[in-house]
Amino acid sequence: MAAPALTQDQVADILARSQAGEGRAALAAAFGVSVYTIDSVRRGRTTGATPVATRALTTEQAESIRQRHAAGESQTALAAEFGTSQQAVSQIVRGITYRN
Repeated sequence: MAAPALTQDQVADILARSQAGEGRAALAAAFGVSVYTIDSVRRGRTTGATPVATRALTTEQAESIRQRHAAGESQTALAAEFGTSQQAVSQIVRGITYRN
């Protein structure tokens, strides 16, 4: 599994500490990343991830999707109505996400 991305705040902290003279090995150890990631931050290739909400649907919407799919509605139609992807609807229907 890949390590989580650096946040924008972490990138700003790395840049500030780097400009203050802290070495790349020390920064890598402090942030739990490789020295190559520190180099990417220094070169401006890594700008940091923007936090996003992890759930696009409520549990009530997921239950509605399950019930309506069981009644015969297509995953594609449900995805369009709820503003999500067919793959997300498939995972809901199969109980991979939004488990009871």
